[in-house]
Amino acid sequence: MGQVLRAILRDFLKRGSMLRHVVWITLLLWIAAGPVCADFDLHVRLLDSDPKPGESLEVDQQLFFRVGYESDVPLVFTYSAYSRGRKLEYGFYTGYPELQKPGQSEALGWIGFTNVTHIDEVHIEILNAQREKIGELVVPFSFSWTAPASVSSDRKKPQWVEQLERHENWLRGNMVDPFATKQRMLRDWLFYLNVASVPIYLLLQAYML
Repeated sequence: MGQVLRAILRDFLKRGSMLRHVVWITLLLWIAAGPVCADFDLHVRLLDSDPKPGESLEVDQQLFFRVGYESDVPLVFTYSAYSRGRKLEYGFYTGYPELQKPGQSEALGWIGFTNVTHIDEVHIEILNAQREKIGELVVPFSFSWTAPASVSSDRKKPQWVEQLERHENWLRGNMVDPFATKQRMLRDWLFYLNVASVPIYLLLQAYML
């Protein structure tokens, strides 16, 4: 009986990697699952920016966008920069895509570069609460990031940026984001799974000796 049990345990340990793949696939399917949005009204446009097109910033400074929208469903906006039709990723960074409430409102976005670069187009992807792409706004936008001057001065934010920053903080504390909730649950589940698997694995290895 003991030999049979040891054989079963060896087979279980050999199949451990396969089991982990099954768990990952199940979790990914669970995350991807969600209702598909029906037809709804959606209007998005770029209202303002700071600085304006044709101007420039020093590297590591942020270009702010003021996005106006009307929507029947919650939205998420993501931002990317292009040059001559090519998406720029080296040195690029942007803010966390906060879930925006439905209705008529405004959202704050920003991008930046850690290196000297020039862009000629900004893409604003429009996602639903499940992070499914439902639209895209392409804006011609000539702009540059330049090497820092020898003496840099503090940059003052316009009033609309400060107002939208306060609005984003309110959203972060009051909007329920189902996608972010699922991600947190997944991280917690994997953490506890890893913690529990260590003593179980050691006990199985000790039993097989």
